[in-house]
Amino acid sequence: MGALSAISRRMGTRALNLGTSLALRAGFREQRRIIGPGSLLCLPQALSRMGVTSVLIVTSSGMVRRGTIEPLQRALKVSGIAASVYSDVKPDPTVACVEKGLASYQEGCCNGIVALGGGSAIDCAKAIGMRVANPGLTIPQMRGVMRVRGMLPPLVAVPTTAGTGSEVTAAAVITDVVDGRDCKYPISDSRLVPRLAVLDAQLTLGLPPEVTAYSGMDALSHAVEAYVNRFCPPVASEAALEAVGLVFSNLPRVMDDPSDLEARECMLTASYGGGLALTNAFVGYVHALAHGIGALYDIPHGRAIASVMPVVLEAYGSAAHARLAQLSHAAGVGDPNLPDDQNAARLIEGIRSLNERLGIPAHIERLDPSDFDLLADRALEEATPWYPVPVIWGHEQMVEVLERLLPGA
Repeated sequence: MGALSAISRRMGTRALNLGTSLALRAGFREQRRIIGPGSLLCLPQALSRMGVTSVLIVTSSGMVRRGTIEPLQRALKVSGIAASVYSDVKPDPTVACVEKGLASYQEGCCNGIVALGGGSAIDCAKAIGMRVANPGLTIPQMRGVMRVRGMLPPLVAVPTTAGTGSEVTAAAVITDVVDGRDCKYPISDSRLVPRLAVLDAQLTLGLPPEVTAYSGMDALSHAVEAYVNRFCPPVASEAALEAVGLVFSNLPRVMDDPSDLEARECMLTASYGGGLALTNAFVGYVHALAHGIGALYDIPHGRAIASVMPVVLEAYGSAAHARLAQLSHAAGVGDPNLPDDQNAARLIEGIRSLNERLGIPAHIERLDPSDFDLLADRALEEATPWYPVPVIWGHEQMVEVLERLLPGA
């Protein structure tokens, strides 16, 4: 009976995987994209076409301090669009941060939102839009999959890092405090896809090297996880293959020469492709574990992702070999004369080598075995039954992966 029950649960999970994937794809709407150096200044005209007369710019204090938003503010003023600025966005935005942004939106009588910054700014802007559209619902009530009810106000995303893909994803991650500890709320809903993405590589110049590295590995993880998942549709597969090739070719270039605008534009394209892939095919246990690790130990998301990714991909075993092998060829590390398992190993080793080149450790230094049960439970709660992972794990498999991330393992 136990074996039959386990089989029944797996079949039920796969049915929910498929149903959720189809629902998200059905709700996904085509998104406009503007790309090229200086494209930020095309934004006022685009906002006018959307009927926006007063916009909330959601960004970080650093962007304001460095004057990054000033050209946009001037262009908006010339176009007759009022602009309010909410710049209290911190890394891993919290529920409290979102509520402050909502107050700024209301005080400015805004009818549109522009997110300018990294994934934190874009996620915060999405959550502010969620609260505008659903004034009777809190962020915790909308966590999970397909729980956003009303349509968000016009939302434009202008990424200044090349990694999260938030400018095209149907997802956001908001942090809350639960029982005295930070807990990340992943939210997935087709209504979260911004109407317009502006990919201006000039805005990524001057990023600190670690931000470039972490965000680049985040972009890679989106493409890889989406591609190896079950039910990955052609649009996601094509975007993921292109993104993986672009990251392997261009992330080292950007790290060697931060002023390489062509390589930075390629990284923005890779980030967008990874985001498009995950929007149509989800992520998996890499993200489920990294979210918990990042929240618990205050580790940057991309840093946690980069260390967790090769360990999880290896642990998937034969269930992921064929798809990982295909990715190895896109990355330029595969050999057509080798079988799938060996090419899969080549991709995983390629990721480890890329981490090493970027100075990202293979292990999580602060990982504490006393937290394993909590981290495993949180990862399973996030992933099951929503993520159509190659193989369904339980608590024991999660703990085994965490053990391999311990220093010295």
